[in-house]
Amino acid sequence: MLVRMLVLTLALLLAGPLTQVEGQPGVPPGQPFQALQAQINNLQAQINALASGGGGLDQVRGAVSSGQVSFHAGPTQGTDETALQFPIPQAGEFLSLAINPFSNSLTGTAVLTVRVNEIDTVLQVVITAASTSVVTASAVIPVAPGDLVSLKMDTTGAASGTIVFTAAYVYRAS
Repeated sequence: MLVRMLVLTLALLLAGPLTQVEGQPGVPPGQPFQALQAQINNLQAQINALASGGGGLDQVRGAVSSGQVSFHAGPTQGTDETALQFPIPQAGEFLSLAINPFSNSLTGTAVLTVRVNEIDTVLQVVITAASTSVVTASAVIPVAPGDLVSLKMDTTGAASGTIVFTAAYVYRAS
C-alpha cells in the first residue's frame, strides 16, 4: 500500500515541472521551482536504481510559524504526531530528504527531521534564517514492519516569521 502511494505521488510529481504550490500563503504566481525540480530529478534517479527492491518518493508541504513543532503528512500538518504517523508495511530504509523553503521570513533556524517511532533520526535538514535555498540530506535509516514514521518541522529556533515549504523523501523497501 505504501509503495503504491509513494509511486503514485512520484508519478504526479514528475508529470511536469513545478511552477507554484496552490493555496499556500505568500507564494507569488509563477514562483519558479527549478531547484526543487532538479532535486526531484536527482531523487528519481536514485529511485530508478532502487526499482527492483521497491520503494518510492513522497512529498509533503506546509506553512509553519516561528516557535512551533509540527508534524506533516502530504498536505496535512498538525501538532498531534500520532495522527500524522504512517506505518511501514515491510522492512526497508529511508535514504534522502530534500526541502524547498520557497518563502521564509523566520528569524532563526528551522529543522525538518524524519522520525521513527516518535524518535528523531539523523536524517534531517537545517534551514537557516530567511533562506530559500533547497537543502538536501542523505542517510540510511532502517525501518521494520509496523514502525511508525513521521516528519517533524521544528521552528523553535526562530523568534518570529513563517516558513512555507515543500519537502520530499525517498524510501526503499527491502
